[in-house]
Amino acid sequence: MDSQDPAIPARLTPLDEAYVAHADALSELAHDALQDFPLKPRAVSEEPGAFLKGALHLRHLADKLVEKAVIVERERGASWTDIGAQVGTTKQTAHERWGTLVAGWTLTDRRHPSRHGSAHLARTLDAWYAELYPDQEFAVTAGLAAVDPRNVVEQEGPTPTAPRHGSRRSG
Repeated sequence: MDSQDPAIPARLTPLDEAYVAHADALSELAHDALQDFPLKPRAVSEEPGAFLKGALHLRHLADKLVEKAVIVERERGASWTDIGAQVGTTKQTAHERWGTLVAGWTLTDRRHPSRHGSAHLARTLDAWYAELYPDQEFAVTAGLAAVDPRNVVEQEGPTPTAPRHGSRRSG
């Protein structure tokens, strides 16, 4: 580990876990989008529908990114009203669309299911991003509260919790 490499604890906070999951989804989308370049050699050789198939794959990854963003926003204390307003809908519609996803996040102990742990994944994402932008050596880890306490978000609303039997969570 480089002497300037930020120290990251093995177990991250749920918000940091959500940030790493979001960064992971971003990197997957960016990587796959970059695979569609260059166009010239592919344009002549690929079967009909290849460009549409590629675009639909990227849309699927973008949808996964939105899901990770919803989890980050809930971890940051955003209400369903806040999230609904950002997507131009009601809190009920937002909750119906992503409530099960957020409940699933809470059931996994609010941890990203990375094979080697989120701290390792954050460093891997740092390295990937630094290849693209060498002046951004710690693009992911520098934004984690575990690395820099200035990144702690004061939550205005409740943090996500698993739904209790027989009750509906508002917010």
